Amino acid sequence: ACRVPVCFDLDKGVWGFFKIFILTPVLLHSSLLRISSRRPRPTKHARSARHMAASATPWAGWEEWEEVYALLFAMDDPAARSLGVEHVDIWRLRSKNLPLAVDATATLVELALIDCSPTRPSEHARSLMYAMAITRLVNGIVDPMQQAARASSVKRLAQTVGLPASLVELRHECTHNRLPSLGRMRLA
Repeated sequence: ACRVPVCFDLDKGVWGFFKIFILTPVLLHSSLLRISSRRPRPTKHARSARHMAASATPWAGWEEWEEVYALLFAMDDPAARSLGVEHVDIWRLRSKNLPLAVDATATLVELALIDCSPTRPSEHARSLMYAMAITRLVNGIVDPMQQAARASSVKRLAQTVGLPASLVELRHECTHNRLPSLGRMRLA
């Protein structure tokens, strides 16, 4: 059973969106999740035990995965969230193919921590950080879907997977127009 704590309403920010749309598929779908070779846990989506045993992940097992998940979503404990980000940093070093959901979630948690820090960078620097995180997230979801000889619009592809149009529009502004305000980025 997948535990998805709901701390934010989907309409009020990306955190709820990430937990339900991005992070949950990592837990549920074998196409997005590589089962650890040390402690294979069979799922209804796994093709075979041999497939599970042959795959490697940057996390040591389900216990580490669940611990880092809990740390990243410990909304009232910045120290725990920071520790969760550090774990994901280690995973990034262990694997070149860290799942997008894990990478994007840790990046946004880190940005939220930076945003609340007393020694935070300038507003412009933080806006650039959010812009990069949002752009990488949207592109990471949509780019694998580009299969036609002619490229489809990001907006059209995002609609097919249920990505909020406001997030796609913000990504477009970040990429092609003037950088949106830090307040708009936070709301995304």
